[in-house]
Amino acid sequence: MQKFGIAYIVGVFRIIGKLEVLIYKQDIYQDERPARLEKTKSRVSGHLRALLIGLDDFGVPLTIIQLQRMLDKLDHYRDHKELSDDMRVLAERLADEVEPKPYYLLAPDHLKYYTQPHLFGEAVDKSFPSALVDIEEAGKCYAVERSTACVFHLMRVMEVGLRALGKSLNNPDLDPKRNPSWEAILRKCDSELQKPLKDRSAEWRVDDAFFATATANLRAVKDAWRNPTMHVEIAYDPEKAFDVWNAVGAFMRHLSAKLTE
Repeated sequence: MQKFGIAYIVGVFRIIGKLEVLIYKQDIYQDERPARLEKTKSRVSGHLRALLIGLDDFGVPLTIIQLQRMLDKLDHYRDHKELSDDMRVLAERLADEVEPKPYYLLAPDHLKYYTQPHLFGEAVDKSFPSALVDIEEAGKCYAVERSTACVFHLMRVMEVGLRALGKSLNNPDLDPKRNPSWEAILRKCDSELQKPLKDRSAEWRVDDAFFATATANLRAVKDAWRNPTMHVEIAYDPEKAFDVWNAVGAFMRHLSAKLTE
């Protein structure tokens, strides 16, 4: 998918419009001196070549054909009228090819989720690099209001964090290869916090507050997620997806302070 701003599209039409005016002025004055015609061709040539490069990936094949035809024919135009006629065809082709295409304008407060890196912070990127693609995709889905898809990607991000948290429990029942659910890990976290400090796994004895907060953040994801994401009956609107986004982001940022995948 190519990204083009509205300004680019408007700019292309403005260039073509200026060229039409330039040629039309010479045409109405019937100034067909060879030097004048050659000067017009030279000015038109540079703009057409720039348009050919710029529009190459824009999905307007008929416009590209007309552009190339005009460039190939440029030395053979006999007068301004002939050049003007072809320029008019170029403008019409571009309009016909652009008009049916849908263009979407992102809400200003959603734009950063589509374009900015490090959506959960650089620390999360460094600690959990395998989650980067899904964080980015979750952001893009949120930006274009594909809320349920956003939550699916966030759950894949959660899996990376959950495996790191499960590993810290040093419990063979939470072997990442068995893909333990977040519910199973949450139960183990609650159980670990209920033990006397001396009986906890080594990492959990060192920093009780960190793992207590991690467990609380995990529970917040559970509350925001409300479990049945994988069932077709459940669909998320932007508000609910944003709740999950915030909960998952807080969970991953907290983990990145001490854990890695």
